Amino acid sequence: LEECFSPLLISSEVGVEKPDVEIFRKALNLLGLPPRDVLHVGDCEDNDGTPARQLGMLFYKVDSVETDLSGVLELCAGEQ
Repeated sequence: LEECFSPLLISSEVGVEKPDVEIFRKALNLLGLPPRDVLHVGDCEDNDGTPARQLGMLFYKVDSVETDLSGVLELCAGEQ
Protein backbone atom coordinates (compact mmCIF):
# COMPACT_ATOMS: atom_id res chain seq x y z
CA LEU A 1 0.00 0.00 0.00
CA GLU A 2 2.98 2.32 0.41
CA GLU A 3 2.86 3.42 -3.21
CA CYS A 4 -0.80 4.43 -2.81
CA PHE A 5 -0.40 6.85 0.08
CA SER A 6 1.64 9.98 0.58
CA PRO A 7 3.06 11.14 2.83
CA LEU A 8 3.90 7.97 4.67
CA LEU A 9 5.21 8.76 8.15
CA ILE A 10 6.92 6.09 10.21
CA SER A 11 7.01 6.90 13.91
CA SER A 12 10.55 5.63 14.43
CA GLU A 13 11.75 7.91 11.63
CA VAL A 14 10.03 11.09 12.85
CA GLY A 15 10.61 10.54 16.58
CA VAL A 16 6.94 10.63 17.60
CA GLU A 17 4.77 7.61 18.24
CA LYS A 18 1.03 7.17 17.96
CA PRO A 19 -1.26 7.97 19.66
CA ASP A 20 0.58 11.30 20.13
CA VAL A 21 -1.30 13.76 17.92
CA GLU A 22 2.03 15.37 16.97
CA ILE A 23 2.69 12.70 14.33
CA PHE A 24 -0.68 13.53 12.78
CA ARG A 25 0.17 17.25 12.86
CA LYS A 26 3.45 16.48 11.08
CA ALA A 27 1.50 14.70 8.34
CA LEU A 28 -0.88 17.64 8.01
CA ASN A 29 2.05 20.05 7.76
CA LEU A 30 3.68 17.92 5.04
CA LEU A 31 0.43 17.80 3.12
CA GLY A 32 -0.35 21.48 3.58
CA LEU A 33 -4.03 20.59 3.94
CA PRO A 34 -6.65 21.25 6.60
CA PRO A 35 -7.54 18.20 8.72
CA ARG A 36 -11.05 17.94 7.25
CA ASP A 37 -9.48 17.19 3.84
CA VAL A 38 -7.26 14.35 5.08
CA LEU A 39 -8.07 10.67 5.51
CA HIS A 40 -6.01 8.58 7.92
CA VAL A 41 -6.11 4.82 7.33
CA GLY A 42 -5.16 2.62 10.27
CA ASP A 43 -5.88 -0.58 12.13
CA CYS A 44 -6.34 0.64 15.70
CA GLU A 45 -9.10 2.87 17.02
CA ASP A 46 -7.07 4.05 20.04
CA ASN A 47 -3.78 4.71 18.24
CA ASP A 48 -5.15 5.83 14.88
CA GLY A 49 -8.80 6.85 15.04
CA THR A 50 -8.91 8.81 18.26
CA PRO A 51 -5.97 11.15 17.60
CA ALA A 52 -6.90 11.62 13.93
CA ARG A 53 -10.44 12.61 14.87
CA GLN A 54 -9.15 14.92 17.66
CA LEU A 55 -7.55 16.99 14.92
CA GLY A 56 -10.60 16.80 12.66
CA MET A 57 -9.29 14.23 10.19
CA LEU A 58 -11.36 11.44 8.66
CA PHE A 59 -10.46 7.92 9.77
CA TYR A 60 -10.91 4.57 8.04
CA LYS A 61 -10.20 1.41 9.99
CA VAL A 62 -8.72 -1.62 8.27
CA ASP A 63 -9.07 -4.85 10.20
CA SER A 64 -6.85 -7.07 8.08
CA VAL A 65 -5.16 -7.32 4.71
CA GLU A 66 -8.49 -8.59 3.38
CA THR A 67 -10.34 -5.40 4.36
CA ASP A 68 -12.46 -4.07 1.53
CA LEU A 69 -11.10 -0.60 0.85
CA SER A 70 -14.09 0.46 -1.26
CA GLY A 71 -15.43 2.08 1.91
CA VAL A 72 -12.61 4.61 1.65
CA LEU A 73 -14.17 6.04 -1.50
CA GLU A 74 -17.57 6.23 0.18
CA LEU A 75 -16.07 7.95 3.22
CA CYS A 76 -14.26 10.49 1.07
CA ALA A 77 -17.46 11.16 -0.85
CA GLY A 78 -19.33 11.76 2.40
CA GLU A 79 -21.40 8.58 2.19
CA GLN A 80 -20.56 7.30 5.67
